[in-house]
Amino acid sequence: MMSTMKHSRIPFTLPPLIAALALVPVTAHGAGADGVADTAAREACITSFERAQTLREEGKLVAAKRALEVCAEASCPEFVSSECAPWLEEVTAQIPSVVIGATGTDGGDTTAVRVTVDGELVSETLDGKPVELDPGQHSFILEHGGLPPVELQVLVKQGAQSRLIEVSFAPEGDAPADPVVDDGAPGWAMPVMLVGFGLGAVGLGVGAVTGGMAASKTADLEENCPDDQCPRSSTEEDLDSALTLADVSTVGFIVGGVCAAVGVVGLVFTIGGSGADTSEALVLEPTVGLGALGLRGRF
Repeated sequence: MMSTMKHSRIPFTLPPLIAALALVPVTAHGAGADGVADTAAREACITSFERAQTLREEGKLVAAKRALEVCAEASCPEFVSSECAPWLEEVTAQIPSVVIGATGTDGGDTTAVRVTVDGELVSETLDGKPVELDPGQHSFILEHGGLPPVELQVLVKQGAQSRLIEVSFAPEGDAPADPVVDDGAPGWAMPVMLVGFGLGAVGLGVGAVTGGMAASKTADLEENCPDDQCPRSSTEEDLDSALTLADVSTVGFIVGGVCAAVGVVGLVFTIGGSGADTSEALVLEPTVGLGALGLRGRF
């Protein structure tokens, strides 16, 4: 995701900008009606430039995008458009959106759905295109024919684009009665998470058990051979066994750690499939002790 708009880069406020534009030479037809129109256009650019900053600070990203589209035009003064153009890209990437789908009374797809969001009519029919919204909680009312409307409360997260919301107006038994809100997690994420954690647990368990056995054999050898003074013939078998167990333990920990890491990747995609920031997601860490194995979580 693109970085947020840096307000420290804004070098002007409205009065200095107007003063600066006053120094721009007037064109040959600047004294007539065309000159008045040019001045009005420049002032519109500056107003949009200033308004976009305020709107974004208030979290009104959709309105901020519209304002930035005005001041990013090539017809605006260069020192305005050069700032607005990159900010327009940043805000566009931050604006979340939803795609609404519906099943009609016959069990098939329907577009004849009236959509109201936060009390404002968004569309009379569905077209399959994303609907841009400001981040936050939104109230959806979906109406089809003379049937009771479907009401939803949906938390729309910044940067989560094309989130799927599906509803059904089919009679109970013909289609799922409850609306489905798809957070967009990839289909492979859940299996990868389960397999990764499963194999990781086995690998770490093997590593812990064989490591404990190797440590036990090593302790016995040290106890029975003070100052490492033992006939090799009497300890060779136990020593080889301890070394083999230590090697198996090392391999088990390596394989278990890799599989657990794969499981974490699946978990991140499962809980962050909506596009939400995963920097504050749940983190799982394997914990290993002699004869014990577990997972420790933190936020």
